[in-house]
Amino acid sequence: MKAAIVSDIHANLEALQAVVEDARGRNFASFLCLGDVVGYGADPNACVRTLRDLCAVAIMGNHDEGVVGGHANGFNCLAGIALEWTRSRVSHSTAEWLASCHYTMDLGDAVLCHGTLANPKAFNYLIFADAIAAHFANQDKPLAFVGHTHVPACYHAYPEAGEIQTVSRFGMGETIEVDPSDGTYWVFNVGSVGRPRDLCRNARYATIEGPERGPYRITLREVEYDAEAAARKIREAGLPVKLADSLLPRPGPNVKNAGKGNVEKNS
Repeated sequence: MKAAIVSDIHANLEALQAVVEDARGRNFASFLCLGDVVGYGADPNACVRTLRDLCAVAIMGNHDEGVVGGHANGFNCLAGIALEWTRSRVSHSTAEWLASCHYTMDLGDAVLCHGTLANPKAFNYLIFADAIAAHFANQDKPLAFVGHTHVPACYHAYPEAGEIQTVSRFGMGETIEVDPSDGTYWVFNVGSVGRPRDLCRNARYATIEGPERGPYRITLREVEYDAEAAARKIREAGLPVKLADSLLPRPGPNVKNAGKGNVEKNS
């Protein structure tokens, strides 16, 4: 298996293009998408066109579902405004592609979803102990890849012992090797391409490579992109200014590998 894994693009074309270029430069030609291609950003159709041509597998995110499902249930104010804007501007082909996405997908030793496997259609966040335990109770493959929180993370469990551990650091360029034969189950949150929520504002994605049945090497990647251009498009589109400003570096040092970040629920 060899693929680049992206999630939470949120209609940020500049970030997506930078990630695709970086992944191709590392000889990754296959892409897997964990959902939320749209929402917040100004380029939903262009992002879908890009991924439609690249992705072997695409997962349904809550923003994708909100656009094609015609509802804004559970979204915060900013997310709801962006959702209505997106819904009014997506093309028929974009909506069709989003509607074709799956809530989960098995792929060899791995399973993909947007939130957690406990109830993929509920789009829960994989951040608290009870959610992590519920996820592992529903994971029947050695590997799982998720998004939704916009913050990279990694957990592993020993099902026979009922033990769950957190890998405290899953940072830029960090590689974790997984051997499916050792009985350990792993779940990786690959972070966000288009709207990171930790102190580093660069685009994030992950790669997986290894022979069939493993062992696999999973690496978190980080890519700089033209955030000013993406933010300018959001302002020019008439979307809330806060959605543009949140793409830009915060005052102070651009700290890498920072904590768990600020997860905005239902967004």
